[in-house]
Amino acid sequence: MPPQLALLITIILILYLFWVDRKKIEGVSRAIWIPLIWMFFSASRYVSQWLNLGAPTDTVDIYLEGNPVNAASFFILIAAGIIVLLRRRLNWVEIFTKNPWICLFFLFGAISFFWSDYPFVSFKRWIKTLGNVIMVLVILTEGRPYEAIGVIFRRLAFICLPLSVLFIKYYPELGRDYHATGTQMFTGVALQKNGLGQICLLFGIYFSWHILLSRWKKFDTFDGAKSRFLNRVKKRRSVSTLSILWTPVLSEVEGSDRRVEWVDLERLHYSIYLIILPMIIWLFYMSNSATSLVCMVVAVCLFLVGRMPSMALKPRRILAFGIVCIALFGVLELFFDATATVINLLGRDPTLTTRVPKWEVLLSMVRDPVFGFGWESFWLGERQQIIYEKIGLRGNAHNGYLEMYLNLGFIGIFILVGWILSGLIKIARHLVIDYPAAMLRLCFIVVFALYNWTEASFHGVSNMGILLLLGSMDIPQKHKLAQNDIGNRHQQIK
Repeated sequence: MPPQLALLITIILILYLFWVDRKKIEGVSRAIWIPLIWMFFSASRYVSQWLNLGAPTDTVDIYLEGNPVNAASFFILIAAGIIVLLRRRLNWVEIFTKNPWICLFFLFGAISFFWSDYPFVSFKRWIKTLGNVIMVLVILTEGRPYEAIGVIFRRLAFICLPLSVLFIKYYPELGRDYHATGTQMFTGVALQKNGLGQICLLFGIYFSWHILLSRWKKFDTFDGAKSRFLNRVKKRRSVSTLSILWTPVLSEVEGSDRRVEWVDLERLHYSIYLIILPMIIWLFYMSNSATSLVCMVVAVCLFLVGRMPSMALKPRRILAFGIVCIALFGVLELFFDATATVINLLGRDPTLTTRVPKWEVLLSMVRDPVFGFGWESFWLGERQQIIYEKIGLRGNAHNGYLEMYLNLGFIGIFILVGWILSGLIKIARHLVIDYPAAMLRLCFIVVFALYNWTEASFHGVSNMGILLLLGSMDIPQKHKLAQNDIGNRHQQIK
């Protein structure tokens, strides 16, 4: 097939997917395009790279100065997101108090400017990472935040997946690259194969969640749930406080019968599944990204466990089940070297002979294990060039926790772990309120924690960072209820 004809068919296919999904965007504002564009650039290529569609220039000066086109584009998106949030009149004090670990993380990052070798560069990168928070707030302060998440993931899938297939098959100069060893890599719209794997992982999580948890059985009556909730807290709270606490729970579960009814989330058009799912599977195969594949398997297993009635009946068993799995894996690792077995199955080197020596070199360069080099300051200046000449790494330690240690030391690691644990605690509460949404949030955090074991993908414009924020961030319930009321009135007018 001529490439021009393939391009035309791809454009028609993308327009068709948008058309069949047009009815699923009710209750979601046009502001959702801001985080969607942000995540598109994170998943694929930055503006400057799309304009010339060439390989990025990896030099010390580029790492220090950055690209003005990219800086301007991200600044515009951040400014637009801030304007949207200011118009929504959020209770910022309550947002900060509900998310103390996130605030502490960025506060410590800002303080680290003082010991960074390049404080202004650290400041610019800190602002860019803070942009992830702004994008997530735009999403979560929508009238229907989980529908907003769905709209973003679906639209991104409609664009990124068909274009990746097109680039790989008909435009190899755009969709393929070569490793330093000469091995061909399939990249699609991303810059390298792991980027393509991450694209498949993100959309695979969403569509598997939609398929496996779009029908879930409710096991309680609403009156029974309300009665048990009141009994849990009435001994230590006033009646007025009880009514305030119950309000968000009431809004989520009122009118439902949790004993026998199967509840359908909004189903997608069948053609979306028929088109998107084969693309995800094929691109997963072409990317040959072991990390993304393992994370995808874990995500699907988590959703399958979540469908079990014994888990849905008492949702907090999910977390207990996770703890048991971690303990079991520890035993298997101790006696049977489970990690090596999994790595062998994936066709990788179980001894990590190519990475462990590199990590040792990076650790040998640490000058302050408590505070690190400062926010994203390790891979800057002459140090970056020295590392590249020694071990061939540039800008990435291929381990998110090691990367955090190099930049922010043990304090940064401690805050990140606290952030993840606080997110799991929040999810434990939400599992009994909004089970499917809480399962999606749990999957986001689990995938983030697992993915960063072999990839460093948190700082900067990062979709993995957005997953962690979506899974762990809470916003005031009063704002949710107010936005839902606005959305309901809008639906009545329509």
